[in-house]
Amino acid sequence: MAIGIGADFCTRAYDGSINMVPSDFEKRRDSQTMMPLPQHFDENEWFVLSCIVVSYSIVRFLPKRFPRIISVLLMLFGPIVARMSDHFLASPKLDLYNLMDTPNYDLFDLFTYVLYAPFSYLFIYFYDRWNVKGAGLLFYLFLWTVVSAIFEWIHKLFHVFTYHNWKLSYSFTVYLVVQCLELLFYYLLIRTYDGLSERKEGVQNEHLIKRIPSKS
Repeated sequence: MAIGIGADFCTRAYDGSINMVPSDFEKRRDSQTMMPLPQHFDENEWFVLSCIVVSYSIVRFLPKRFPRIISVLLMLFGPIVARMSDHFLASPKLDLYNLMDTPNYDLFDLFTYVLYAPFSYLFIYFYDRWNVKGAGLLFYLFLWTVVSAIFEWIHKLFHVFTYHNWKLSYSFTVYLVVQCLELLFYYLLIRTYDGLSERKEGVQNEHLIKRIPSKS
């Protein structure tokens, strides 16, 4: 009986006698699952794409310095912090600024978060490569904070950011705090990675000793 009903449904669908137009619920579901495209593809979208290509190319061609897992986590730090900050500061309650063309979340909002990844990686990369210590650390933090603020100002010129009740001087403080947090995150990663490596090496040595036959 069920087979007959299924065959009849397929036949009617093929003949066009069944209305296959999606319901309003399905339309709303599809609109929620599909990330909308920008309304206009103009200077801010081109600017974001260009920055992504250039920044990721720099990271790609730099000599490898960290284990892969640490590099991935460092690159995730920037986008996650940026997303959390925007969720709070750009929310309808505060509405301090907007990303891209509209207050709504679209595909290029996601691309702007992707852009934070190479910068968070490069910040730690050169910190480790130049072995920054002492008073040099203060200068290094100040330098990267200034560079970050200038880069945001350029974003504003290309209408990636639209300020409402936000000022660039606020960003200067935010960048300084975030970079200090990333340094702490980096040292936590290194300590955890070294601890796991030593534990793994100890277990391997223990197995190796057990395999060596004892002399009677």
